[in-house]
Amino acid sequence: MIVKKNGDNLWISFNYDPRLVVLVKSLIGRVYNPREKCWQIPIAGSYASVTILRRAGFIISDDVMRAVIDEESRERDLKRLQETEGVEMESALPLYSFQKVGVEFMVRSGGCLNAFEPGLGKTLCALATCERVKADRVLVLAPKSTIYQWQGEIRRWLGGDRNAVVVFGDKKERGEIYDSIAQKASWFLVMGYETFRIDEIANKWRFDVVIIDEAQKLGNPRTKLYKAIMKIRSDKKYALSGTPIMNRAMDIWGIINAVRPGVLGGYYQFIERYCKKDHWGGIVGYQNMDELRDRIQNFMIRKTMNEVGLELPEKTIIDIPFVLAGKEKELYQKIREELLFEIDKALLSKIENPVQLQNTIVKMTRLQQLSDSMELIGDGTESSKLEILKEKLEEVLIDGQKAIIFSRFSTMCKILKRELSEYQPAMITGDIETKARAGEIKRFDGDEKCRVLISSEAGGAGLNIQRANVVIHYDLPYSVGKYEQRNGRSYRIGQKRHVTVYNLLAKGTIDMAVKNILYKKRELSADLLDNPIRNLEQIKELLCYETRD
Repeated sequence: MIVKKNGDNLWISFNYDPRLVVLVKSLIGRVYNPREKCWQIPIAGSYASVTILRRAGFIISDDVMRAVIDEESRERDLKRLQETEGVEMESALPLYSFQKVGVEFMVRSGGCLNAFEPGLGKTLCALATCERVKADRVLVLAPKSTIYQWQGEIRRWLGGDRNAVVVFGDKKERGEIYDSIAQKASWFLVMGYETFRIDEIANKWRFDVVIIDEAQKLGNPRTKLYKAIMKIRSDKKYALSGTPIMNRAMDIWGIINAVRPGVLGGYYQFIERYCKKDHWGGIVGYQNMDELRDRIQNFMIRKTMNEVGLELPEKTIIDIPFVLAGKEKELYQKIREELLFEIDKALLSKIENPVQLQNTIVKMTRLQQLSDSMELIGDGTESSKLEILKEKLEEVLIDGQKAIIFSRFSTMCKILKRELSEYQPAMITGDIETKARAGEIKRFDGDEKCRVLISSEAGGAGLNIQRANVVIHYDLPYSVGKYEQRNGRSYRIGQKRHVTVYNLLAKGTIDMAVKNILYKKRELSADLLDNPIRNLEQIKELLCYETRD
């Protein structure tokens, strides 16, 4: 019965005893190492576990205990650091006091999540951290819509001569880029997630620092992207996300595990400890949230606009309810009643059929599209919402003001571009090439005739678009995280004007139900809600919500 130190982990060895197995399985972060035939836990956060092992009679050497105590002391310092208003720190970058705290936390942690609210300067903190740790080889992973923005920020804040290379083009072109930097001693390599996964560059180099932007993409550990990121060789990994929990508490496990593997235990151990399940294994709620919040404080720093007291201009959120026209309303009610009939029929057997659930979700999406425009479902071009939008734009686009309009549907974005041609709109959707996106943003920023930027979710994260001070949600996302991401494109450091956010909501439709979901989520601590669509009963609740509105 002995505990040994190996790297960042503690190895726990003992002769088989079912009582000891039960004891070890109760430890946070424990995993079994089949190669070494022992259990292991991360040193980070292990003080309580080591105390339990010592009381059970395990031999713990002085050097192991010293490492555990040092880590416990460092974690206490990190928690205290989160409560401070500022730290003494030299930097060539223009940092606010709260940003200096963020940088200090990132440096001391050696790998963490910077969860500053959208608009508070996570990019600047990441670059200042690279400066502090004197990183020569840095990998930046980001959505393809922001990779050129990252290149510009690196050159702006770290010097125009800093070698910031964007990976783009076909396989041959990308290969030439890799060859060109292989012999250089210092560089920032900036690339999109999909390019990183395809090119498998995790196997090519060891990096001083890895920056993972918009890290909410790491919420699902089963993806090929996640598995590729876990192969990256680097002592320091930093995740950036203003909305780390988009819909589910499990998202935070994926992000933190990517930068500090094992500190929150295995995925299924995490679910077992912090999630409540129904009889069929579906997650219906959460437990031990105070423990989880306390634990992630060692690996995540969070600041909000209200907390830092930053003097940004005001932000006003206004709901614009309206009523669908006769034909739209008639068709909406027809589809809605068909869905409710199918759901009631399916529930008679009390069996949740995954195919039935998926088919119902697809049909419900048609309701959401119908509330946007009948053109989306191929039944004419009538759209009460579009008429409301045109009226609102005539009202707000005065004195040089510009607007961003968000829609979940790329096809709707194209319709909006056609219908709003008088404003010479720019557009960002998933099927627009990365360079072209950068050109669209540049045109929106610099061309006074371009009054509107239309964006799908492809432009909802990472971009800095302070030129707009009007944000219009043509339709709402289910996730409050995505909603705040959208608003954060305009309401961020650098914005000098009052920002107004408009939500277009068709009364008596699913628009109102989604608004209710967002408001409910905002009321809950840390946005700890599961995906709102888990079963047919919940879909029925959404469809019937407008009767209570």
